[in-house]
Parts: sequence; C-alpha cells; structure tokens
Amino acid sequence: MAEQTLTSWNEGTTKQAILAFVDEVTTEGPNYVPVADRFTTFDNDGTLWVEQPTPPQFDFVFAHWAEEIKQDPSLATQQPYKPLVDKDPPNGRGCRQPT
Repeated sequence: MAEQTLTSWNEGTTKQAILAFVDEVTTEGPNYVPVADRFTTFDNDGTLWVEQPTPPQFDFVFAHWAEEIKQDPSLATQQPYKPLVDKDPPNGRGCRQPT
C-alpha cells in the first residue's frame, strides 16, 4: 500500500511518520481507531490545510506569542507583542489574549 500512497510527496521522515500513524490507527492494536470514529480533512488539492489559512496561522502565531510573553513578561511592552497584550484593535485585531 505504501508504494501507492502519497505518491506526489517527497520521501522522508514526514511521509514515513504519516504512513506509520495511519497504519497504527487502522490496524488492530492498542492505538486502533474504529472506522466510525475516524475523520480527516483535505483541501481541494489533497493537502491537509484549510481553504483560507490566514485565521489558523494567526491563531497559532498569537498563541505562541502569548506563551513567549509568559516566559518573558518584558516582551509585553514591545512590538509585535504589545497589541496582543493591550487588545489594540487597529494593531492587534483578532489576537488571542495571554492566559
């Protein structure tokens, strides 16, 4: 099966990890996932990405910045972190707030 799977992907550790994961969750064993509980999402070109990726990318970046601010509170006074902390709409619209 692996020879006919993800044929447009480059060989490497990422492809092998994905194939190993799929094999692990589709083969009877401790990590088996029943068919009724499985799902996946594919873009029109077959990639695992959303049609409009900007909101998830910003969410990821803002969450990462929030973690960085927790580690170093002095970042809260600097760009690009300041709008995140100040909830500054013109400069930080949609920022997830540090918790």
